[in-house]
Amino acid sequence: MQTAEWLAEEHRRLRAELEGREQERSLLVNIGRDLERAGHCPAEVVHQRLSGLDQAFAAVRKEWALKADWLEQAINTKINYFCLQI
Repeated sequence: MQTAEWLAEEHRRLRAELEGREQERSLLVNIGRDLERAGHCPAEVVHQRLSGLDQAFAAVRKEWALKADWLEQAINTKINYFCLQI
């Protein structure tokens, strides 16, 4: 059970890192919009790249949630198995 709990804790740490990356994503969005407004980059290019960035972040968040569910199930299974052994 310790391994599953360790993995869950590590997964929570990764969530904190993901949240930190969210701030970086927001900064990139702002930079892209500034470049667009200043005429340094075509709007379609900015929108395409920001859309790709949003899709990548959404995919990571989705996978994080799936793994969180899996880890919770693994911990619950271990607890139930342990209780049956008593």
